[in-house]
Amino acid sequence: MSQEDYGSTQSQSYDYIGPDASDSQYQAQSASANVIDIPLRDDQEVVTLNLDTDLPDDPTELCDLLENEEAGRQFWLAIGTAYSKLGKIEEAIEVIMRGLKAQVVIRGSDLERTPFHACLAWLYLKQSREAPKRTLSQSVAASNVKTKDVYQQLATQELNTSMKMFPSWPINLLARGVWTLLRSTTAESLDSASKSFDETIKQVADSNLMAFLGRARILYAKENYKSALKLYQQVLVARADMQPDPRIGIGMCFWKLGFKDEAKLAWERSLELDPENTSANLLMGLYFQDKAFQNIMSPDFVSLYGSALQFTQKAYKNGKQKLALAGVALASYLFSKKQQMDTVIKLCEKVIDFTDMPAITSEAYFWMARAYHHLQNYEVAMSCYQKSRAAKADNVLAKVGMAQIQIINNDLTEAKLTLEKIIQEHPKCAEGMLMLGYLYAADYIQQRNPNSIIGQSTGTPDKAVVSEKTKAKVLLERYLKLVESRRGISSTDIDVHITLSRLYEDENIDQAMSSLEQAIDRQKNLSEGGVVNPRLLNNMAVLHYHKGQYDEARTLFQSALTQIANAGEQSDSVEKDETESLVISLTYSLGRLEEQSGNLEEAKKLYTGIEERMPGYVDARLRLCYLALKESEEGGEGKPTTEQAVAKMQELIETESGNLEVRALHGWYLHQHQRKRPPAKNINEDIEQRHYKHTLQYYDKHDTYSLIAMGNIFLATAREMRPTNEHEAERRKRTYEKAVEFFDKALLLDGHNSYAAQGIAIALAEDRKFNKAVGIFGKIRETLNDVSAYINLGHCLTELKNYTRAIECYEIALNRFQGGKNVQTMMCLGRVWLQRGIEELSLDAVKMSLAYSKRALALSPNNLALKFNVAFCQFQIAEVVRRIPINDRKVSDIESAAVGLEDAIVALGEIAGEKHPPFPPAEIQQRATMGQNTTRRQLERLLTQQKEYEEKSEAKLEAARRARDSGGNVNGHLTSVASVGA
Repeated sequence: MSQEDYGSTQSQSYDYIGPDASDSQYQAQSASANVIDIPLRDDQEVVTLNLDTDLPDDPTELCDLLENEEAGRQFWLAIGTAYSKLGKIEEAIEVIMRGLKAQVVIRGSDLERTPFHACLAWLYLKQSREAPKRTLSQSVAASNVKTKDVYQQLATQELNTSMKMFPSWPINLLARGVWTLLRSTTAESLDSASKSFDETIKQVADSNLMAFLGRARILYAKENYKSALKLYQQVLVARADMQPDPRIGIGMCFWKLGFKDEAKLAWERSLELDPENTSANLLMGLYFQDKAFQNIMSPDFVSLYGSALQFTQKAYKNGKQKLALAGVALASYLFSKKQQMDTVIKLCEKVIDFTDMPAITSEAYFWMARAYHHLQNYEVAMSCYQKSRAAKADNVLAKVGMAQIQIINNDLTEAKLTLEKIIQEHPKCAEGMLMLGYLYAADYIQQRNPNSIIGQSTGTPDKAVVSEKTKAKVLLERYLKLVESRRGISSTDIDVHITLSRLYEDENIDQAMSSLEQAIDRQKNLSEGGVVNPRLLNNMAVLHYHKGQYDEARTLFQSALTQIANAGEQSDSVEKDETESLVISLTYSLGRLEEQSGNLEEAKKLYTGIEERMPGYVDARLRLCYLALKESEEGGEGKPTTEQAVAKMQELIETESGNLEVRALHGWYLHQHQRKRPPAKNINEDIEQRHYKHTLQYYDKHDTYSLIAMGNIFLATAREMRPTNEHEAERRKRTYEKAVEFFDKALLLDGHNSYAAQGIAIALAEDRKFNKAVGIFGKIRETLNDVSAYINLGHCLTELKNYTRAIECYEIALNRFQGGKNVQTMMCLGRVWLQRGIEELSLDAVKMSLAYSKRALALSPNNLALKFNVAFCQFQIAEVVRRIPINDRKVSDIESAAVGLEDAIVALGEIAGEKHPPFPPAEIQQRATMGQNTTRRQLERLLTQQKEYEEKSEAKLEAARRARDSGGNVNGHLTSVASVGA
């Protein structure tokens, strides 16, 4: 607890006014050196009694003496107050009670009995200060001591009796003021206490310093610290040895006014006069604690905190009056040691027993909750947090503790509500921001699209997911700004930057890298020798990898591996296992990087190393098998044969038949080699379909890869059907519906699966619902960073005759994903350019179609279909040239078309003579014949007409130029030229 907290709770602390205030009234007749002479009744002798040294522990015999000798009331009062000054309150009460029963007092008037009742009232008030408020702890409950309420009731009874006997007596007025102050909970009750002190001062002509202390105490409670300070100083000037020491109040006022060093001087002076002063010791402890926690990174922190503990422990041992606040301070220290939780709980229970101040009660319950929290007794911990909050509604740490328990109990909705309210009420609560930010981040990471690619926008994902992500980023960034002024770096700051990196990685890879870079820099500063956790290096390498910066990624992967190797053997077997796992993971990531970079030999070497080091690491075997299958297709020296690759695949599927990734690779292998086998007559006989069906039936019916693959098989089967009657058309429709069923089930399991959504879009496109398909493909393209998304969207846009966007999609697919060398995509581009040219009568567009067709043929010179496409484009150029208006074409266009036509005629003749032409030979030959007999003659006539047109146009232009040069009627010539064009 800070010094400010102590000051605020003192509004209900009454340690500066007590029953000793009236002691001087009862000892006025005592001799110097605090000695009294008790006269004996039968002779002239006296019994001399030193009230400081001669009082017996048991006052019974002394009381018997007073009764037998019929001592006057002043002797009873003097001895009773003397016991009180020695701290023997029970003995003092016994003496005063016996005095009330003495005959000399009974025979006296009410006025003479008033001091006895007033003294008892003071004594009970003093006992109430030191009595427990409740009996929570076992030690207090076992002692059977009376509570504060009991003593206050007794004080009330005695004070009421005394006030009835002598209502204007200053001692009664002063006692009533203290009693009212003790029970005050509102401003009205404070005003009532103030009136009692004012009346006391009037009665004794401003000479009762205790009344001035009471007024100062009320002003302090009302936060009028300047006026309270003046009164405390007046009391000190009037009596330097005043008890209770006004320097305590002076220091507290200085503290509240912001003069902490002056407060310290006041308390130090109080300790010089009385080293055992409990209040001064406690306040000095809180001063040094506040000083220490102003800068925990200071080299003086240990010494300052040590001084705080020394003063606090001394205050705790010296008296029950300050047990509560000192106990809270000690509990916080013991909790920090994390070794004495039982002691913390017992200490807090005692604090709760003895305090009547809500703020201290709240603090005690809070530290008790922390102890139970640490002991994993979450039910009791939550109860204590709730009691802490009930005692002090604005105890933000108790609310944070409640949120922590709610998180542990997986009651995340309530935890969010609790934390949101904390931040609303306390906008600068860093702990609340951090926890709520982490909760929202966890929600987003769990709900994020599993197909999202690092560095690629997720398009328009679920609004709730976007909201969680946005809230997480805002809160965590606000947290960092809030704590950036703190000196030093904590591991929490590093974790926050790592979390921010994860939040940014699928929308802004540069920002993700920036956050991760800050985490790395902070860890360098925090660790010895600037060592960075290899996992952070791995994360940064992955970001570089997804950005295509393979050299930077490779350097980071290798640095992480080198750092682990330099760390040497770990003594902890658990840590060794974790390190080994990290090495395997880093090596595999490096292998994937080398594979992506085209360094296949290096990748295979890394995968092989993993296989030797950890034979059970299936992913490495999977990649080796995949590479073998790919290389066997390419062939060549040193490459594995098809038989070797298939044998490796067969071994993998036999040893890891239950691994879904292995089964997915086997399914891919079957699909790739499906073209080499004759198609199955029945889909149920298809080997690929049977493989995926077996996976779903016997391994995992929720395997989305197999579901999507099954959907694709049915989709392809339906596409290949060529219905000739209604029955076959219905069968084709049912096959499409079956495909959609598989895609739909995959989407039910994974609502963000782009491949499943793409399958449904393809089915819609096959059903010629192109507008709906385009909408889905557009969203898929934003989410799925794959060539298929652009190819499929291009197909639909072509069907919708949106040629510009279709061409854009095909070109992105060709250049971004296929390196500009994919035959199929070039064929698509040739087709869309051709359709655009024919529809728009654009010769340039048809020429672009021819250019792409020739590029495709260059990649596969022996492909007869591609050769036919080139010839077909050349025929279409001739047709477009023939249809173009005469003023929009040139002689060179017709000549070029004629040359292309001759090439096409020759090519078609060659294609028709091949063993397996792409179309029936008769149809191909018929087109070639048409080109020879019809199209050739059309171009010849067209060329003649074009030449005549261009000669006439040139003649007219030449005439116009001569007329202009000779100063003729230019406008007339221009008009005639224009008429020729018309």
